[in-house]
Amino acid sequence: MTTVMDREKAKCWVERMKAQLHGEKVEELASFLKYLTNVLQRVEPHKTEQLMSRLHQPQNVDELASCFEHLCELVIDVGENHHLTKMYKTSEVAKFMGVTVATVNNWIKEGKIKGTHKAGKNAHAKIPETALYITSSNEVMTIKEIASLYEKEQKQHLAQAEENELLETIQFFNKKYNGTYFKTLAKKDVFTPEEQRDASEWTYALKKVGLFNK
Repeated sequence: MTTVMDREKAKCWVERMKAQLHGEKVEELASFLKYLTNVLQRVEPHKTEQLMSRLHQPQNVDELASCFEHLCELVIDVGENHHLTKMYKTSEVAKFMGVTVATVNNWIKEGKIKGTHKAGKNAHAKIPETALYITSSNEVMTIKEIASLYEKEQKQHLAQAEENELLETIQFFNKKYNGTYFKTLAKKDVFTPEEQRDASEWTYALKKVGLFNK
């Protein structure tokens, strides 16, 4: 676990390194910082967006030293707070979004989905939960947010399907006994084995949909 002392030592090291950067060539230093920021961007695309924008502007050594400090702060922050990023296949993201795999691949090529990983030219893209999807209205969502919405919808669909099945069970017994449970079996003191089974299933369904006391 990183302590406050560890963080302070890291900050002191960054300050010493900043002072030594003034002897470096601007082009080489800018290229190196862009490379490191690109690597970090795969993990935290949101947090590196501002820094990457700065690095694509003309810079002098002082400005690059400031970018170096910013980058180091991001690395420390990510190291302390980052959890293992979940990776998705293009087929999974396509399912979340209700589109085809080809559409997801096109969106990656067009830059509508940013922050993906690809091991080689012909390799399938891996999409981290931190990757960004840019909507047609220029709103930005992470793949994690999209996956969460999909899972929530699936749970709602399952809950609705279960409720429909319970309501069908209630209607079946209403029809079988020509009335509601409270007007039929609930009024009986002695049940046949079949009525006992039906009463148990009927009351279970009524309780699950919140109708047992009505």
